[in-house]
Amino acid sequence: MPTGASAARAGAVTLGAALARHADLLGPVNKAALQALAAFAGGAEAARLRRLVSPDGAAEYKAWHCQSCCLLEVLEEFPGVRPPLGAPELAADAPLPRRCLAVHTL
Repeated sequence: MPTGASAARAGAVTLGAALARHADLLGPVNKAALQALAAFAGGAEAARLRRLVSPDGAAEYKAWHCQSCCLLEVLEEFPGVRPPLGAPELAADAPLPRRCLAVHTL
């Protein structure tokens, strides 16, 4: 039975594995995620993110969302946003769906 540091590593996963299993980095970003990102931004970027999710910014959001729709693109457009790794506010609304494949034989 592992003890100490080896026990801690036994249940550890890599960042890549965690992102692949639990984060939807390329899926559409909803307004709740943008609101959460605003909390990790400063100045003009925070103000723009808050405007995008506000009723006054609905037209701007619609035009913007067609061009910057995934989390990676949002973080690229707002480089000052620095969310902590694993921020639960940025997790997908639902877990990533399992892909069930059937094997057919002839």
